[in-house]
Amino acid sequence: MKQWKKTQEGVYEFLVNDQQIGVMNIAQAKMERKAVVQMQAQSFTIKRAGFWKSSISITDQQDLSVAEIYPTKWYSKSYTMDYNGKKHRISARNNPLAEWVIKEDDVELMAYGLETVDGKIAVKITSSETTDHFFDALLWYLFLPIAAENSGDDVTFLMLIA
Repeated sequence: MKQWKKTQEGVYEFLVNDQQIGVMNIAQAKMERKAVVQMQAQSFTIKRAGFWKSSISITDQQDLSVAEIYPTKWYSKSYTMDYNGKKHRISARNNPLAEWVIKEDDVELMAYGLETVDGKIAVKITSSETTDHFFDALLWYLFLPIAAENSGDDVTFLMLIA
């Protein structure tokens, strides 16, 4: 089971089977929404980039590019990500509630979405066999405003693996 747990304002701990895998510190109030992520041996920074802040830049601790994410079309919620020499598609959708998804060659790798569980809002993750927690950090970065808006401030964001 995967879980993002808020530990203090702007700080989220990532747990897998109750074992801490990473931490994200995110500045929500800033225009670039800079997040510093420590995920096992990886350390990277995620932030909005470009004039309209519609692109996302991800760099490592030496400020070298890890991934570039840019809109597929300027008017849509569909993005292209260059990561590890491959092109991935990232998009927002309603399925039936708000959801962000990462695909490679039309194969869904991972999605973070809203779900109702016992009348309460929860965050649901669907995932292929990927163990790249970089995707978890990126999707949490994208999905956090939706999760926070729909669930309240003191909620532990539970990932239900389907």
